[in-house]
Amino acid sequence: MLENEDGLINGFIKCSYYENDEIRSLEYNLTKYERVTEKEIFSEYEAYRQILKGKFSHYIRDINKVLIEDVKLEYQIDTKGYYQPVYCFNAIVNDEDKQPIYIKAIK
Repeated sequence: MLENEDGLINGFIKCSYYENDEIRSLEYNLTKYERVTEKEIFSEYEAYRQILKGKFSHYIRDINKVLIEDVKLEYQIDTKGYYQPVYCFNAIVNDEDKQPIYIKAIK
C-alpha cells in the first residue's frame, strides 16, 4: 500500500517470464482510493493507553500479559468500503506467538 497526497494505491503487479527473459504473463491489479475527508488522528501513545486500559478486541479472552514489540500506522477497509487509519501493535499475548492488536486511530 502506498500513501500519497491524493489518497492510497493498493494492489500488486505480478510478472512471470521464461528463462530467455521473454515475458510469460503480466498481471496488473492496482486500485486507487481517493481521499474523501480529512480526520484528526490521535497519537501512538494515546492508542497504547487504550491497550493499557484493556480497550481492544482480541481472540484470546483471558489476557494476562501483553508485550508490545513495535507499532505502525496502517489502513484497513471498514464495513462501508473506506480505508480507515489504525495503529497495528505487534504484540506477544500471554507468551504466545506474535499477535497484532489493532486500535482505530481516528479521534
